Amino acid sequence: MRLLKKLTISMVKKMEVIPTKTTFRNYLFFWSGQLFSLLGTMVVDFILIWWIQIETGSVILLSLASFFYIVPTLIVTPIAGVLSDRLNRKKMIVTVDSLQALTTFILILFFLMDFTELWIVFLFIGISSVFQGIHQTTVRGLVPIMVPKDKLSRINGVNFLFSGLVQLLGPALGAILLLFLTIKEILWVDIITFFVHSSFLFLGGIVPLIITMSCFGISVIETIDE
Repeated sequence: MRLLKKLTISMVKKMEVIPTKTTFRNYLFFWSGQLFSLLGTMVVDFILIWWIQIETGSVILLSLASFFYIVPTLIVTPIAGVLSDRLNRKKMIVTVDSLQALTTFILILFFLMDFTELWIVFLFIGISSVFQGIHQTTVRGLVPIMVPKDKLSRINGVNFLFSGLVQLLGPALGAILLLFLTIKEILWVDIITFFVHSSFLFLGGIVPLIITMSCFGISVIETIDE
């Protein structure tokens, strides 16, 4: 019985992802689109916070908006991590980004019809937070399977730096746009950056990956679509 168990364990296939120069190049291409997507999100987040401040002038409601922005992300992140390991990451990113853009478009329609209730904005912030949690978790899962190990630390540092810069530039850009455009018009930034990011994604952002599977000491190369 023990011998059978040992044999069973030794037969388990161990999968190791091997990033290549092609996957690394495509990751950089995809990452560039990610920065545009993040910029659009930061602009819209700032605009909505500014709108709440103008409409209510309440510090409590601003704190509540922050609550709806942070808590859904914290809740959905562990679930998104499990889903990104089991599902097709490319489809997850495309689906979440599309739903995010659709949600923003619906919010724009509400603003165009002057149906701008506070609860609608809070609902949008909460839904957007869920999408962002899923999106960011899925994207982070792509790094080790597209970036070679010798470049991982450098890429993580660069990613952290540029993401921080974009998060700083987003509110600044939103404030500048407020000088020339209305809030209804600025919300379209999220839609525009969605199409920019999608073009980067479909033009080569995520490609089939090379997987090495070891079984009984024999290496088998298999191409899969992540």
